[in-house]
Amino acid sequence: MLSNADIKLTREMTGSDMNACVQLACREPSALAHLYDRYYDRIFRFCVYRVGSRTVAEDICSAVWVSVAKSIKHFQGDGETDFRKWIYTIAVNEVNSYYRKTARRNRHLRLLAENADDEQLSEDSTYPQWRQVQKALKSLKTRQQSIIMLRFFEKMSFDEIAEIVGVRASTVRVTLHRSLKKLQKKLESQMEQK
Repeated sequence: MLSNADIKLTREMTGSDMNACVQLACREPSALAHLYDRYYDRIFRFCVYRVGSRTVAEDICSAVWVSVAKSIKHFQGDGETDFRKWIYTIAVNEVNSYYRKTARRNRHLRLLAENADDEQLSEDSTYPQWRQVQKALKSLKTRQQSIIMLRFFEKMSFDEIAEIVGVRASTVRVTLHRSLKKLQKKLESQMEQK
């Protein structure tokens, strides 16, 4: 049995070490720190991509980790793969909750697309016209946004995404295909307007 003292630094952990760490975190809250170290940046990046604001993403990310800490004892998964799906499900739900709770969602999206400054956008963006891409993404439905972000930014499989958003993998494929077509049309329309 792996104890908290036996866990190596999370960046050096093998798959079986991480599986043991997840199982240990379900029993010993102190082991959750290792999972936090490994997943915080990933979850934060996902949130920044979804909401476009580092400040809002920090709040959402904090809510994700509070939820994880409260419910880790009830986690039903077997290892890191299940934990990864579980935490991204929580992140997707927190982002969606943020949009539902704010009556100013449309105002926020319009302001984000029109007035976003580089500090709010992801620093590791490789897209030269990220504002246009983000504006087009924000025009999609929240589920479509989540699927695109999980597939291309988090590089998840269709099966993983299906479990996170609560649909079948075939539905994810179809939704992704249709969403990308909509995204392409919006981007083409934006380019024509320039």
